[in-house]
Amino acid sequence: MNNTLTVNLENLSRTANIAIVLLFVLFGLMGHFVSFFFHFLTIPFFLLVVLNLYWRYGQTTHTLLANFGFLAQVRYLLESIGPELRQYLFASDIEERPFNRIERAEVYRKSKGIDSLSAFGSLLEYGRDEIKLLHSFYPLNHDQIGSCDFVVGSARNLKTAYHIRKPIMISAMSYGALGQNAVRALARGAKLAGAIMNTGEGGYPKYHLMEGCDLIFQMGTAKFGVRTEDGVLD
Repeated sequence: MNNTLTVNLENLSRTANIAIVLLFVLFGLMGHFVSFFFHFLTIPFFLLVVLNLYWRYGQTTHTLLANFGFLAQVRYLLESIGPELRQYLFASDIEERPFNRIERAEVYRKSKGIDSLSAFGSLLEYGRDEIKLLHSFYPLNHDQIGSCDFVVGSARNLKTAYHIRKPIMISAMSYGALGQNAVRALARGAKLAGAIMNTGEGGYPKYHLMEGCDLIFQMGTAKFGVRTEDGVLD
């Protein structure tokens, strides 16, 4: 036995199209014989009947309107507000892309100077791809912490070998993607943290240097900042 609920749209449409005509006639008669105030319903249903006749027999652009009339217009209406319905009624706080509701709320609170911290865990599903900074019940003293020093260029005994002393850095984001204010803010944070910042592919603008942090200069395929006007590597 098949218990699947099915809807015959053709029959439902036929019933709805007949119903709005009958309701128009009913309210018109009640407005004439019972109370004039019923005409406040007669007029909207009259307009709906006229529109329905146009949708079904007048216009030739929309096939659904021609086949189903009033119900097709209801479908178009629900489709137009679908994103809002999903956002506020059906989607969870962590589903939306590119930024979910939790992330947007955190940005709003920070922009207003309100504490964005929340207690008792998180709805986010953290996997193994993130870098997690966790508290410790038994923290180590500074003299017990091992060195994070990593030397770039030591294998070739370069005089200009560089020591990376923090296990974290600001990854490559070009100036064109961030702009002056974001670049300077990130560079200032890198300077305060003693970390290193990657310039990204967008060249080598002055704003990276203004805050005095250490930089990795990224030379991308387009050779921004390291080419001549005709595109040759300089």
